[in-house]
Amino acid sequence: MTATLESERSERRTNLRPVFSAYELGKICIHARTLAQVTGSDFVSETTPVVELYDLLSANPDLDFLPLTGPDGDVSGYIRRQMFFAKLSQTRFSRELLLRQDVRAHSIMERRVICLDARTYLSEASEALMARDEEIRFDPFVVTYEGKFFGTATVQRVLEGINHFLKLDLEACARMQDQILQPLERGFEITSDNHRIVMPLIAPGGDYAELIEINDRYSLGLLFDVCGKGLKASSMVNTFASVIKTLIYKMDAEGSDLPRILLALHNSNQLLTQLTCQEMYATGVAIILDKEKNVISVLDYGHGYVWLKRGSSVHRLSAHIKHAMAVPFLGIHDDLQMPAGHFLVQNNDVIFACSDGLIEQKNDQREDYGVQRLRNLLRRVSPESPRQINETILEDFNMHIAGSRRSDDLCMLCIRVVV
Repeated sequence: MTATLESERSERRTNLRPVFSAYELGKICIHARTLAQVTGSDFVSETTPVVELYDLLSANPDLDFLPLTGPDGDVSGYIRRQMFFAKLSQTRFSRELLLRQDVRAHSIMERRVICLDARTYLSEASEALMARDEEIRFDPFVVTYEGKFFGTATVQRVLEGINHFLKLDLEACARMQDQILQPLERGFEITSDNHRIVMPLIAPGGDYAELIEINDRYSLGLLFDVCGKGLKASSMVNTFASVIKTLIYKMDAEGSDLPRILLALHNSNQLLTQLTCQEMYATGVAIILDKEKNVISVLDYGHGYVWLKRGSSVHRLSAHIKHAMAVPFLGIHDDLQMPAGHFLVQNNDVIFACSDGLIEQKNDQREDYGVQRLRNLLRRVSPESPRQINETILEDFNMHIAGSRRSDDLCMLCIRVVV
């Protein structure tokens, strides 16, 4: 291969777009470059004597996959090192018969070759490769660009590409969730004492917890658990948080009241129903704290894991709220009617909410962490700070699972009433 031809090939590879959206064009052609360095060509003809292939493969142990071309110059099949030497050793006469000068490569080559265009999507490439017969399913394949041979690649490279971009997608969603949980600058003093823990099973997750300071009178606590896990669930979390924050922050900071906050929650559900997949929904609670009247208004979206702690007394608030609809989940019904339960609160009262990732987590004995264990712990724990309460509960939770793998996302929201 001349220096000029090699220079042109290198420039072409540098300027082209990535193969399978995962690798630069040059990186995927390791086998082709090795073959070209050895033979001066990207190809071996299907009319090449088998004895010459034997010499080529024996002298170059890195060559595993040899694409073969037919009379028209197109790739017509291939030979793999393992397949080639297996054929030579099938019988005591195989070597003598196959290494005769008149035996050509087309007599032993695999004709079920896969040729994929360099712009093929990873998912399409995976589907085409996995549709092959089992005995050749994980063989390398040929990459073309603009109808011409460019190189070869492997199933492993495709899987690595899929994993690479899945990781990038997950990291992007995780960064978005981190951003969505950052409080916006507000033009008033924030007085609510609160703490949250959000622990995705595999980042990003489908749990969401936050206390939104609407103004110096009202705070809105939100804790939601989206069905499912992974990208689909996290996209709904990000959509929900964006929708609710947009509607809440559009309110006049001085003129917000309970009816308007309830309307914003109602409108958020309508938008979520329209913007998210039909099968996606969320359970959870919304807690509106009126710091002037010392009242909390609680909406239970089919979650129910919210408690009010006063001293050593602990009450599960959802037991006092009646659902107006059989399926009160967020994001299913356009016109979801959610009655709120209203409760008087006092200074140092603690409101605690969590997702089912805490309550329903099993230990090695298949025992749930459970509502009763949480209630007993809430009775004993000191209400000095929401952070201490959350961390105490998390420590007890970790003792429960005793090093076992968690099975779900987990989040907690703890609010101490300060009047």
